[in-house]
Amino acid sequence: MDKNNELVKEISTLMKTHPDNWQNKLSDKTKKKLREQIMKKRITDNLKIIKYLNQKKIDYLVLKGISLWYFDRGRDFEDLDILVDPEDVEKTATFLIRDFGYRYDRLEELDFLRNPEQNHAHDVSIIAPKMIPIEIHYRMFNYLDQHSLPLMADKVFLDYEGVKIPCQSKELQLLEAFLHNVYHHFFICDRKKWINDLNIIIGNYNIDWDKFLWILAELKQKEVIYLTVKMLNPKMPPQVLKRLKPVSLLSYIKKPVFIWAAYFVWDRLFPPKGILYQRFHIKENSIFFFLSYPANWIRLVFVTMKLVLKKIF
Repeated sequence: MDKNNELVKEISTLMKTHPDNWQNKLSDKTKKKLREQIMKKRITDNLKIIKYLNQKKIDYLVLKGISLWYFDRGRDFEDLDILVDPEDVEKTATFLIRDFGYRYDRLEELDFLRNPEQNHAHDVSIIAPKMIPIEIHYRMFNYLDQHSLPLMADKVFLDYEGVKIPCQSKELQLLEAFLHNVYHHFFICDRKKWINDLNIIIGNYNIDWDKFLWILAELKQKEVIYLTVKMLNPKMPPQVLKRLKPVSLLSYIKKPVFIWAAYFVWDRLFPPKGILYQRFHIKENSIFFFLSYPANWIRLVFVTMKLVLKKIF
């Protein structure tokens, strides 16, 4: 309790003396304590929701987050990502809205969910004042046809403090760790964290590499994954990398690679309006909203230059 009082006292003092940048003034010791307190609350919230969903007998899976923290306690996470069948999304959200005070963060996501032709979205976000944000996924990735994959089969269960955490099969967890950033962030993300996530899964699970390579062949993603592996250099067995390597450069001249490249360019130039609002805080109904697009293009130039310079130096 004394440590908590010291933490509260320092934060309160700094908020009064430096209201605009009090976070930057915190001592390293206090930053560490604050991070520990925040993570403790996030873990508690995760376990509370997971236990609740288990009791409700919802068929769901936890994606990344606490399932990776389970193996690496230094791995931060900010929300709870779960995967359910598309038909169970609104039912799951209704339960959490009713019993935990959640609400939909962006109602337009429900329109994407209800539109079977929409492939530019994959989840519905819900938020609550005193609980961790939750993203309810109904597909693993944007754009990519996943109907041939048994997304909910061969579950892996982790047990933490008596709560069973249902996760995807080992191979699908690895697929998620690879392709989430490839298709949703298009490599503009925290690469150190990305590599660590891949290594957590590879290092703590006995991956069936034949099954993993079969999945990649089914999705026609071997070339994209190979490029990703060469860029990130995770701890994959050399024999797997050898099997993954395309026969020649001509292997990249195929429809799935061009489709990914087209989506890569499109999403970078014309992201969803909600993302533009988050970046530039210009409302969608504002007459100045059109300025968000050139602002985004300028931002892309600087982000790309930063990545290139980081790679060089």
